[in-house]
Amino acid sequence: MSSTAFTAQAGSDGTATVTIPPVLSGLQWTISQSSIESIPLRGGASCTTKLNGNMVTTSQVIPATASGAPAINVQAGDVLTYQFAGLTQGDTAKVTIFYNESQWGSPPNYSWV
Repeated sequence: MSSTAFTAQAGSDGTATVTIPPVLSGLQWTISQSSIESIPLRGGASCTTKLNGNMVTTSQVIPATASGAPAINVQAGDVLTYQFAGLTQGDTAKVTIFYNESQWGSPPNYSWV
């Protein structure tokens, strides 16, 4: 299983969106865990995870971790975002994903979730 961290800076409205880069054509990522945090820590911040504009999960407290079944399966053309609110301008929104990469069309391996 691989892990990768992505970040975004909060704007003047206290929001930040971390967008996971597109998965290459022919591949898929099966994400078993997403960990979210703000730097510095903002206990009142929240985060909404969306896949192609549809809500996957929310967190009202940061830092937090979402994991377990069902995993999030991301393929080429999918857009996975983590939308933070309640930050202060200039804060860093950080998302670390833990995922398994496999060939598109093959059954995602959920046995380790």
